[in-house]
Amino acid sequence: MSIKIRAWSKLKYLDPKEILIRLRDVEKNYPLEEMPYKVATLRTKPLQARGESRQCALFCYGMSQALGVTLGYAESEEADYDFIAYCVEEESFIPLQMKELVPEKLNKDTDIQKEINKLKKYVDSEDLCVALYINRLEKSLDVSRIDIVGLNISELWLFGAASPDQSKWKIIGNLLDSPNTYEFTYPNA
Repeated sequence: MSIKIRAWSKLKYLDPKEILIRLRDVEKNYPLEEMPYKVATLRTKPLQARGESRQCALFCYGMSQALGVTLGYAESEEADYDFIAYCVEEESFIPLQMKELVPEKLNKDTDIQKEINKLKKYVDSEDLCVALYINRLEKSLDVSRIDIVGLNISELWLFGAASPDQSKWKIIGNLLDSPNTYEFTYPNA
């Protein structure tokens, strides 16, 4: 057993469904619309890790639904990754790097391709799975037009809300190997 796998096996893995249900409860019971935008969207420095954890929970829950497996995740910022996903059925670990295409109100000049181009900085990350959160409602997305040349990662997935109320979601990937589109519903209690 490698040193990495031994360390990853000792992490505390969270249930993404449980995390998402709790977060939805907070959204329903607190006046987020009355809070400053950066606080309500978990963008302040003290809340940033919670925002990334939410994104990871969404990705892992969506992947669980799409692939019919059970995934948990743990925070583990090392080298090129932010989280480790654990697949129960396969007893395997996946280092995850979460990225985000931010809302237009934060940066209208960026797009999916620009965010993917930033991934070329990972030069020794052949086992890394990158999940790019599309934090905008994209009406149509032609993945065949996305340039993935020069990426040295294992997998690239896109995910984001498919409905304005964030009850429906989509995952597209693996963009590095015959991508498919999967849909899932935000979990309820």
